[in-house]
Amino acid sequence: MEGAEQLGNALGRLIVNAAGVLLVLLIFFLIAREVVCWYWKINRIVKAVESIDERLDKVALASLAVLREIQNEIHETNETLVDIVDLLEPDKQDQSKAGRRASQ
Repeated sequence: MEGAEQLGNALGRLIVNAAGVLLVLLIFFLIAREVVCWYWKINRIVKAVESIDERLDKVALASLAVLREIQNEIHETNETLVDIVDLLEPDKQDQSKAGRRASQ
């Protein structure tokens, strides 16, 4: 039984040591990452890109609103032109009505 206890104790120490090493490596990685991000100004670059993205969203929304207004104006202009053409060419309307009646 002593051999099994010693093996169990050795295995327990190995697991604790491995966990300790992993914890130290994780802390080292996090510190090294912060140093690299600071050195290469990555945090500033990310903030600048996010700011640009927000401004582009605002510009896109404003452009979309303008495009909708233009689309509405074009639609209204087209309706007005159709009305004008209908007023100027009443004979064609009468002919198209007569053609429809004949085909029925």
